[in-house]
Amino acid sequence: MKIRSIALLGASLLLAVITKHSPADSFYTYSDEQLLILQQSLTKRFAGNLYVDDTIMEVYLNNLGDKVSINSRNFIFAENTSVANAFASWGNLISINMGMLDFVESEAELAGILAHEDSHIQQGHFTRLIEGLKTQSGLTVASILVALLSDGVSSADIINSSIALQKSQEFALRRRYEREADRQSINKLRQAGYTLADYISLLDRLSSGQDIPDYARTHPASNDRIAELKSRNRSLLDLDTKQLDSSLDFWLIQERARSYLDTTQDSKVPTKYAELVRVYGTVIQSTQPNLSDLQILKPYRDNWIIAIAIADALLKLNDLQAAIDVISSARKNDDTHLALLEKHLLLLAEGKKLVASKLILAGLPNGIRNNRRIALAESKLWEKLGDQLGYRVALSYALFGGGRLNLAKEQIKLARAQADSDEVSTMTGRLDVLENKIALFESLPIDI
Repeated sequence: MKIRSIALLGASLLLAVITKHSPADSFYTYSDEQLLILQQSLTKRFAGNLYVDDTIMEVYLNNLGDKVSINSRNFIFAENTSVANAFASWGNLISINMGMLDFVESEAELAGILAHEDSHIQQGHFTRLIEGLKTQSGLTVASILVALLSDGVSSADIINSSIALQKSQEFALRRRYEREADRQSINKLRQAGYTLADYISLLDRLSSGQDIPDYARTHPASNDRIAELKSRNRSLLDLDTKQLDSSLDFWLIQERARSYLDTTQDSKVPTKYAELVRVYGTVIQSTQPNLSDLQILKPYRDNWIIAIAIADALLKLNDLQAAIDVISSARKNDDTHLALLEKHLLLLAEGKKLVASKLILAGLPNGIRNNRRIALAESKLWEKLGDQLGYRVALSYALFGGGRLNLAKEQIKLARAQADSDEVSTMTGRLDVLENKIALFESLPIDI
């Protein structure tokens, strides 16, 4: 019932935004920043308490999306539920449940899901599904959204209510859209180096057995569909002889997902990574990490996920400087890596390292410094240092990036008052820029 209640709430919130925006699925006039702000607001309002505000998870999923050449304007996020499902929705949003991260057996399978969901977005399937159901059933958009998002209803409810007809019509449309998405996603996967065999293996597992995951119900993986894929792409199956190995990042992310679900299900982790992944899972969940476990992780500290795990563990052991050193070293490979940069700023804030922090912030492009996560980390730095103006300026950017415009304007007002009584700061220039961004955003046909 809890999942159903969240789905119903999500439907009403999504409806409230969709009905104030026309035409749906038309975001070409929005800048990347404006679309991301809309997505941040929709994500939190739709997923509610299930939304996983986890930088590591988010960065990995969106990086994998980049690898399979999905639309760079999509936003991929995770939901904390054991249900094995994923969906693409209005606003160029792709959600992956923790249960699906637990279910997949390789990075290729996960890439296949992302490519498939992206294909739904590119072909406007969410909007077409709603319009098709309106035409066939005569139901309102509101009732259709509730049905689409309430997979938690029982079989008895479906059989004994008008939802039964709607579900039947919905599945007929969805099966057609699945075939359309298959054709496009296969091209994306092969361009990224994955094989058609990887994709078909996933569909085979989704359609076999009696305990069918919800993904197979909302994305019907029928035997006919699989047979059609094999028939249409026989030459590709013959050509695809070598499958890509899953990256270490994938196995670590899967273990991270299982830490949320509190599961220890066996997986197909390669022998060379098995102990490392097991220890990673132990360390991220431990309140008092074991030094011997950190020694096992240490040789892999150039990996960004491992580096953050080591730094967090060292912080729990009250060795802040060692934690800073680990992240500083890892950032040498990519000084704009979002997760490492965020962690570096948070650690410097913890140690009130003003000079080092200012050097980092001064070298950041505005697009990165104004990122919601980076701005929030910066606000914590100024708060630790007792700089109220810096704190409010950075916090206003963080709130704006999260789609919380009214709260951002409140912080701007407070920052202006602070600037009037303090020495004039270059930070007030950032407020001017932000006020212009907010005014432009509010002129768009969106109400968030």
